[in-house]
Amino acid sequence: MSDIKYALYTSSKGFKVVGGTAAQFLKGDGSVDTTSYIPAGTDINMADKNINFTSGSLSKFENDSRVFNKVFQKITYAAQTGIFSIKFPQATVSATMFDVTLKFYGYQDKLLGNLRISFYKISGTAINPNGAKAVIEISDNFPTNVINVGIDANGKVCINIGEPTTFWNTYVAVEVERVGVHYTGRTADWSKGWSQVIETDTTNYQSILNIVPDIVATRTWVDQNIAGSIPNAPTVLGATDLNTILAPGFYSQLTNSGSTLTNNYPSDGLFAGSLRVYRTISTGIVQEYQTRTSGGTVTFIRSTENSGASWTAWKKVLTSVDFNPSNYYTQNETSNLFVRKSGAETISDTKTFTHSPVIPDATLGTHAVNKNQITLSTNQESEGGQQLKISGNNSVDITNFFVTSRDGTRNADDIAPNSTSRRARFDFVKSNTAGLGGSGNYAGIMTYSPWDGTSASTGDSSYQLAFANQSGINGSGIPMLKIRKGIDGSWTTKWYKFWTEADFSSSNIQQWNNAYQYGLKLNEEFTTNQNTGLVIADAYFGGESGIIDHERGRSLVTKIKEYYFYGSEYGNFDGLNFNSENTHFGMGTEVNDSDKLNVEGSVKASKNFKSEGEKPDTIFIPNGNLASLRDEIINDESEYAIRLNPHEYLMDSFSSLEVDDRNRLIHVIGEYSKMVVNFRRIYPKQQIVVYNFDKSGATMEVKIQGKTVYNIEPRGFVRFYVTNSLRVIAERQQPCDVIW
Repeated sequence: MSDIKYALYTSSKGFKVVGGTAAQFLKGDGSVDTTSYIPAGTDINMADKNINFTSGSLSKFENDSRVFNKVFQKITYAAQTGIFSIKFPQATVSATMFDVTLKFYGYQDKLLGNLRISFYKISGTAINPNGAKAVIEISDNFPTNVINVGIDANGKVCINIGEPTTFWNTYVAVEVERVGVHYTGRTADWSKGWSQVIETDTTNYQSILNIVPDIVATRTWVDQNIAGSIPNAPTVLGATDLNTILAPGFYSQLTNSGSTLTNNYPSDGLFAGSLRVYRTISTGIVQEYQTRTSGGTVTFIRSTENSGASWTAWKKVLTSVDFNPSNYYTQNETSNLFVRKSGAETISDTKTFTHSPVIPDATLGTHAVNKNQITLSTNQESEGGQQLKISGNNSVDITNFFVTSRDGTRNADDIAPNSTSRRARFDFVKSNTAGLGGSGNYAGIMTYSPWDGTSASTGDSSYQLAFANQSGINGSGIPMLKIRKGIDGSWTTKWYKFWTEADFSSSNIQQWNNAYQYGLKLNEEFTTNQNTGLVIADAYFGGESGIIDHERGRSLVTKIKEYYFYGSEYGNFDGLNFNSENTHFGMGTEVNDSDKLNVEGSVKASKNFKSEGEKPDTIFIPNGNLASLRDEIINDESEYAIRLNPHEYLMDSFSSLEVDDRNRLIHVIGEYSKMVVNFRRIYPKQQIVVYNFDKSGATMEVKIQGKTVYNIEPRGFVRFYVTNSLRVIAERQQPCDVIW
């Protein structure tokens, strides 16, 4: 068979393509498929080719275990703070044991990490606390060693790395390299639906389990992250047990160099008290050899270095960290400042005793007198004070002026600033007349005048303190203290309150300190902990107001004149920009007056764009307009497919058909005698096919604009083509027949 273009049925035992091979296939359009295929059930040999997946993985099921390889991979470009959570849906709620291997690469921080984690999901909502294990191999700057597994509120299994405060810098890539599944759920497909997100709250998890990992890391990482590690600097050595952190301080170093030290260990005179001798290995590990006591005989273990005679001893040098020299007296100071137990001495200045000394009975008038030798008598207290009389071997009269609280008018304003010059007085007043704003009936007023309290003298003010109830009466409630000042005959300021622990606590003060230290401040970086360079700005660069990234010189969200900028570099329009005056957006460029969104660069959408009317028989064209799908091409709404749409006219009775159709492809089918079709208008580039299936042998008349142009014989058809200049070309009449 050769050059067959159209046929309804073609059957044969086989076809042979000239020049073909046994490995080729004949396609439906008559061409030869030369693609190489891999036969099922055979070994795969793909030569130099890759196997690429957009989802899923390579897996193997053997001996009640299933292993998936290359399950999931993702890179995150933006810096993030929180828990690095890798999630996957439950392919089955059956009990399943997991063995997962993860790889991390952080480009920005140059970090690497490998994590192997195993755990047991006993149901669709619970992680078994037994049998879980994790091993991580990480670089020095890996940001965390906190590992959790759990089932979140949506039922997804989660492998969580880090804490809500863990910082992950830009360009962090993760790969789920291998997933091994065992037990009841081993036959399910656990390779689909994996994802990675950043979380800061896991309180809504249905189940969560912390796994303390075994860590494979450099010594530097262990020193920085694990308490109790061996110091790598010998300057922190001290007299403590090996492999614990040694006491900090300054240490002098002694070695067995030359003839300074003999017998391969320090001589007795070099140290006072006990010491330890250490050997520092090239790896930084410190080994203890022996404890030496001054004056004792000790044999030291020798190292293999330097012909077996190498050692290093460290002696701590006491500094102000160990003791404060200002707290100690020299020998001369001790002799001058302290009283000896015996011997005659003269003591100068007044000495205050916290406990009474034992004094013998006085025998001379200049001697001190003990209590048993003193008789006390007092007079009644009066406005002028109180008299105290001491008698014994000697007697003296003492007049002691007590401080009294006066019960005068009970009005604090009646006491003028200049009424009690150079003195202090106490008065009993009514709290309501004092205007203290407290509770209760009474208050105590202290009036203090350090000078005359007049403008004519020195101009110094007098002061009043008010003691009153802030709340409650009698012994209940909170006390308060207020102060005011004045001069001459009146008090010139209102009462100012002293704030105490009754009003706020030390924790409140710490909160205020934290608010100042960590709170948001204008034109200062507020990302103290994360160090991401964000600032609440007001003309930080110039003219902007909002939040900026001062390290990158970009607007997170700022306003400059009529524009709101999102992500744009200062002075540029390379981010998302909103014009508040015409309410239009610009992406990577300024807005224009005609489009709601003006974009510099291409736009890619994960779903479709929709027009306002959402008509299915229209499509977008590059100039932004909608083109109609109603003529040659239509949208087949039953299948949402764009299809060719030739218009067909059927003349199934005696008739005269009038046609005015701008469709490019038209078929006219006539089946009865005396048929006439008149094309009232023709359009450029039309193809018109007219069929005559008349059974009585009559011709079919074809007219254009009322003029006969062709008579088609029975069982024949003619194809007409209209040129761009509206000339009509008719092909030769061809035979035709209805075969179905």
